[in-house]
This record gives sequence, structure tokens and C-alpha cells, in this order.
Amino acid sequence: MIEQKAFDYIKKYLSAGYDRNDIYDRLVRDGWDAEEVREALKIAEKQAKKGMKKIILALIILAILIIIFVGGIFLFISLAR
Repeated sequence: MIEQKAFDYIKKYLSAGYDRNDIYDRLVRDGWDAEEVREALKIAEKQAKKGMKKIILALIILAILIIIFVGGIFLFISLAR
């Protein structure tokens, strides 16, 4: 298992948009075990995808709530006339 320091490095640079191959090359060049780096990259990418799915779901729910709210306002205004 890769050390937390290297795992944090991977997460930081993946989230900053760096290419996974560049991150891999850098860590292996700095002496980290290639297989451990590959495994850590897989884990970090899975975590990033989970986080992205949660954000997308939250945005969809927010959009639905806004549509319901705006629809309610229009309904209230039309009924008030």
C-alpha cells in the first residue's frame, strides 16, 4: 500500500487537472513502486468519480427544486388574479 503522502499528492494533482501519466511518471521517477502508484491512481480516480457523481446529483436536485419553486410562484400569481 502506498504511503498517505504519495496518495495525497496523486489526489491533489488529479483534481488540479494534471494528466495521470505525468503523475505516475513523476512518482516512479522519485522512487515510488510502480505497482503501488498504479493502484493508488485507480483508487484516487474512483474517489474522484464518486465525488463528481454526488455533485451532479446535487445539481439535478437543485434544478428540480428551482423549477418547482418558480412553478409555484407562477401558479400563485395566476390564481391570485
